[in-house]
Amino acid sequence: MKTGFASPQGMADLVTKEQLIQSALNAISPSVPTIHYPFYLNFGRELWAAGKRGISGPALADVGHGLKTKYLSYGLLGATLDAVAAVFSLTGL
Repeated sequence: MKTGFASPQGMADLVTKEQLIQSALNAISPSVPTIHYPFYLNFGRELWAAGKRGISGPALADVGHGLKTKYLSYGLLGATLDAVAAVFSLTGL
C-alpha cells in the first residue's frame, strides 16, 4: 500500500492534480463560489480515477464528456468544468 500511495501514479499524483485544479478554479473570473469547489474537485477526481484504471486517449475523452454531462446536471458551469478537464489535457468536451 505504501508503494502505491508514494508511486508517481499514486496519491502523490492526485494531490498534484488537485492543487492544479484549485489553481485553475482560483484563476477563473468571475470567481467560483467556494461552496462549489468540492464538486469541481470531484469531477477532477473521477477523471484521475479513470486515468488510473488505464483509460486514456479518445476513451478518456468519452469518459470526460459523460462526466461533464453528469456535473452539468448538478448545475455546474461548462466553462469551469472545461478548465478542470484541461488539467488532464482534455479539451473540447
